[in-house]
Amino acid sequence: MIAKNTISEIRRRFEVLKPYVAFVKLGTESEAMSFEEMSLIRDIVLCPAICKIGGPDAQNDIFTLFRMGIHSLVGPMIESAFAVEKFLAATAKYDPESSFLELAINLESICGLNNLDKIFAALTSRINRVNVGFSDLAASMRSTVSSPDVIAGGQEIQKRCSSAGKLFTWGGTVTVQNIRMRLEAHRPDYFETRLFVFKTDNVWEKAEWVVEEALRIEGLIEAYTADAYRKRADLSEAREKSIRTRLPEELRLAS
Repeated sequence: MIAKNTISEIRRRFEVLKPYVAFVKLGTESEAMSFEEMSLIRDIVLCPAICKIGGPDAQNDIFTLFRMGIHSLVGPMIESAFAVEKFLAATAKYDPESSFLELAINLESICGLNNLDKIFAALTSRINRVNVGFSDLAASMRSTVSSPDVIAGGQEIQKRCSSAGKLFTWGGTVTVQNIRMRLEAHRPDYFETRLFVFKTDNVWEKAEWVVEEALRIEGLIEAYTADAYRKRADLSEAREKSIRTRLPEELRLAS
């Protein structure tokens, strides 16, 4: 178990990593974060935030996040052109002139992979980034994130992004041990750990160190939120343990 840390201690540790972080990544979907918890994490790291909402049409999320000043939103589990249309319509209610919100979609299932033609045809200029969630994509293919079929699926999405002029991002089960291989398999514009988004060009030479530091800090934040939000302590503690497994074994006790 990682020792519980105060906000000031976590913030002090994060200062070393902060110059390399493009966004802190929040979410109400699989992340199960409350809006209060999101505000706490934003206050700790003090950097731009992006949030994955609960679904393409999660209008309460969109409305609340807009009022909180979080203007970068991700529509999760996009599997059809209709899901893209619902996401665009829901966000347009709060940003009709497309002047505030930055939008992205998650492709993270074999169903979405099989519908790439229709999904990309439905994308408009309002959506400037496509994320691949490799953990869910691999699970839906009954495979692993490093298997050839999953890598090939990511590469196909990357080609579509290049042709459509969309930024390409991926995340999912990122570890110190696999980050270099995965970056070389499909070099993205951005990549994600659980809580942080990095611009690849800015961290290419030190990707292993960046991931190691990110995982350490994410473990500390999960430990802290497990205390602050006891109603979801079991989830936070499970995630803390999962994060630790992504560090090399010799580094886990030093976290």
